[in-house]
Amino acid sequence: MIFADAWKDFSEYSEESSIHSMQYIGRQHLHFFERLFWICAFLFSFSACSYLIYRTYDRWVNDPVLFTFNKQPTPTWKIPFPALTICPDAKINVDLFNLSEALNIADTYGYMNDEKMAKFQSIYQICDGIKTYPRSFFLSDEVSNKSHARRLIEMTNEILINARYISNEDRKETFHKIVTNEGVCHTFNMLDEKDLYRKVMAQRLRFPKHGERSHWSNFGYGNDKKPETYPHRILGSGKKAGLTVLLGMRKKDIDFACSNGTAGFRLTLHTPDEFPRPDFKYLTIPFNMMSLISVIPQVLTTSKNLKNYEPRKRKCYFQGEKQLKFFKHYTQSNCKLECLTEFVRKKCGCVKFSMPHENTTKMCTSTDIKCMETAESDLIMSELEKKIKEDVTKAASPPMVVNSPVIPIMVSNMKLKKVSETKACGCLPSCSSIFYNTEMSQTLFDVVQSQRDVASDRSKTEEFKDKADDYIFSKFEIYFKEDEFIESKRTELYGWTNFLSNCGGFLGLLMGGSLLSLVEIFYHCTMKNFFKRRREMKERVVSLD
Repeated sequence: MIFADAWKDFSEYSEESSIHSMQYIGRQHLHFFERLFWICAFLFSFSACSYLIYRTYDRWVNDPVLFTFNKQPTPTWKIPFPALTICPDAKINVDLFNLSEALNIADTYGYMNDEKMAKFQSIYQICDGIKTYPRSFFLSDEVSNKSHARRLIEMTNEILINARYISNEDRKETFHKIVTNEGVCHTFNMLDEKDLYRKVMAQRLRFPKHGERSHWSNFGYGNDKKPETYPHRILGSGKKAGLTVLLGMRKKDIDFACSNGTAGFRLTLHTPDEFPRPDFKYLTIPFNMMSLISVIPQVLTTSKNLKNYEPRKRKCYFQGEKQLKFFKHYTQSNCKLECLTEFVRKKCGCVKFSMPHENTTKMCTSTDIKCMETAESDLIMSELEKKIKEDVTKAASPPMVVNSPVIPIMVSNMKLKKVSETKACGCLPSCSSIFYNTEMSQTLFDVVQSQRDVASDRSKTEEFKDKADDYIFSKFEIYFKEDEFIESKRTELYGWTNFLSNCGGFLGLLMGGSLLSLVEIFYHCTMKNFFKRRREMKERVVSLD
């Protein structure tokens, strides 16, 4: 009786349903094999539709970001000229400490006096050429760790820098000193300390300090419509709208014992709100060479619609979502530097002199070099292992795939070390980021014979020429290749509208259904039977009367 009523209700539904094939399944006069054929067709279409909707939902939830290009090119004046950081390979003033001479004395007599030993210990962290020197020779009688950074800054080799921006003879551009892991370097177009660092940053590392206030952020220059602002805008393409820099160094300060056989300068391009890491990425500016550097900006922005998604899904941070301890501006590089600093501090009980730290933080000495190197390697491996495991986990459970024989073999063959218990950095890129890609060419350069005067006045030119016998020079010009560029953008792959339209498309294509088809099913399963039973009860009452 119950089965007969259910079949009757289903037959009524199939006759009235808007879903394809249902009217054939419910017809009573059809042969069994005809009905079986339509049942199989319906199940196939229903399975395909469910699978496609599931895949769409899975992609919407787990991979909601789509990378696209803007339809219109963006003018270069909307982004800042890159900050430039120049670090000499020869880092020490030979008049204050002659490293090669000190090493020769040590090799001959087996010792150094206390003064030379203290200086040797101070420069050990920045001289790659002496990293292989036996540590047992100098790891005794350590001086106060507070004096290492101060002594290192005092021994820094002074370099001559003369720069001209946008071919302005009367305008002298200034490079400011900054302490990096390569020692004391010189930077241009970087934010002032008030805009870059938080108050907890140690005072002795508060470079650069030039008083220029920032009119730029990751959102652009805001309402500042002046062509000349700070950080400097990109005012056009070509050499005349670029920066020309002449570098000079005393020949006697070039010490291959410290620079590990290299001579020249390291040039790092970065955004004005990013702390430079010249050991991580740099261009080489050799002596007696003229380097032409053309820049092609790569800008990646993010649609505001993605703010509703978690950072791990959109794979970036909007400004203000992740606060850094020492830096006011979040960038992936700043975040990684802070993470490395904290990792080294916990593992070694100190930090390198160039790392961001508080005034009360202990700075590492030459005895801690091995610990710092090990900590940095451990952090790199830890981050790599974390990414590999995430990738393996994601690949091990692809949607709607059963008993994949490949993934278990991959997992069993992966001999990964145990990931460090230290909290992962979680340094995702900024949602609005700028990268400066470069193309570089070089030719021979002679400062005396050069017909182009880079100095801001004639007396400065004569100064360079008078020192030509004692100094060695380099020159580079940096400019933008084009006036416009194509901006990349993270956008929402599926919004609610896109998701529902895709689901409706699959329902219509594979089953001939729509949202009202679901309403029909709900109606036949609930309301129709309820009111049908109610009418039958009323009819019984009337018949009894």
